[in-house]
Amino acid sequence: MRLSICASAVLISLLASSHVFAQDSNSRPRAEIKMFVGASDFGFENESYPHLVVGAATRIHISRHWSIEPEFNYMRRSSTDHDYVVQPNVVYEFNRLGDRVVPYLIGGVGVVHHKGVVINDTNFFTGEPVTFDTSYTTWSASAGAGLKVFVSKRLFIAPEARVGYQPTARATVSIGYVFPVQD
Repeated sequence: MRLSICASAVLISLLASSHVFAQDSNSRPRAEIKMFVGASDFGFENESYPHLVVGAATRIHISRHWSIEPEFNYMRRSSTDHDYVVQPNVVYEFNRLGDRVVPYLIGGVGVVHHKGVVINDTNFFTGEPVTFDTSYTTWSASAGAGLKVFVSKRLFIAPEARVGYQPTARATVSIGYVFPVQD
């Protein structure tokens, strides 16, 4: 149920922002979408809990350098350990007109829903496995940097690294598309 709500929220966000078109050389708002894959870690002290990350985001430019970027991530460690993250971000791009490589800073605060089950032993009397539900919802925050590299006028690839809370580290590579200007 929660996965369908999160997926619906991302889909509505992507569809709603598809009508916000790319900006020309001036400061009209534009939008772009991206999908990403990578790795994250929920490590604490000397322990590490690496996860596979897949997700999608929509970046809506509000000025030449500033953007907002809502994102949805699915992070999976195993069949008994996965997380859903919904996080709005603020982005600052160090861009100049016509740049094919655009460095940026990104950060935001959102919500993470952890769904997990821990198998802790077997029942002494029945021999059945004893499991504990470790599901919970809490907040998430991250900040980092990336590099948007245009491979064509509208298509880009962007490696990105972040540190934060829930997860503590994340590295992804995205492929994205900048919507064309509609006058």
